[in-house]
Amino acid sequence: MAVYRLTQDMGLTHVEFFNTLPAAIAHQDFVVEGNVVRIEYEGRRVLIELGCEQVRKIALLRLPHTEVTLSFFHFTTEQRNQFLTRFDLYFRRGGG
Repeated sequence: MAVYRLTQDMGLTHVEFFNTLPAAIAHQDFVVEGNVVRIEYEGRRVLIELGCEQVRKIALLRLPHTEVTLSFFHFTTEQRNQFLTRFDLYFRRGGG
C-alpha cells in the first residue's frame, strides 16, 4: 500500500482547524482520536495529524501556527489533488 504524506505549517490553532474541517472535507464523516483525524470513504483513508500549537512572534505580533501532516492511503494522484485543492481552499488565509 503506497502512502503519500504531506506536511505543512498552517497559521491556525486547533480550534480554528476543527471549526473549518467539516467544510474543507465536504462534510465527510471523520473520527478524532487525540490530535489525529481519520477520514474513511470509498475504500480510501486520510489521516490528519496535528502538531502542537505554537506561536510565531514578530515584534509585538503573535501568530498561531500548527504543523499538520496529511497521510493518504489508496488515493490516486488525481483523487489526492482533488482533496487537497478543496482542503487548501477552505484553509487559505487572506489579508485585506
